[in-house]
Amino acid sequence: MGKYCDAGSDNILIHGHNVNGQLQFGSLWGYESRDWFLRHPSIEFQDIFGVPKQYDVMAVFLAPVYGADFKWYQYGGKLNQAQYDTYVEQVKEMALYDTGVTAEYGQRLITLETCASSEDSTRFVVVARERMEDK
Repeated sequence: MGKYCDAGSDNILIHGHNVNGQLQFGSLWGYESRDWFLRHPSIEFQDIFGVPKQYDVMAVFLAPVYGADFKWYQYGGKLNQAQYDTYVEQVKEMALYDTGVTAEYGQRLITLETCASSEDSTRFVVVARERMEDK
């Protein structure tokens, strides 16, 4: 989990390795294809108590860690409304395609990221928001 994240975070940033196909976060790469997203529009995430929650995929993008104007990885943990709104706006702007999903302050987010290129430290990122009926 990200540096400032805990179970009560507004945005839980989770780092995973992209290794050996479907192990760990290798399966995230399916979201590079809009067709994959249409077949898998949500992610199930269990909290520390084992309670499963559904999160709808909101944005999928590739981004460098270094030299980026928008440092998406600094938006983990507790966020005020301005930070939250900026994050949502920016990740949707960076998205490879429109998912039709957005988020409102108060909905928890998860940001899953894995390495895309070791040469330039690019990351593949999937952002999802908690379903309202799960709150």
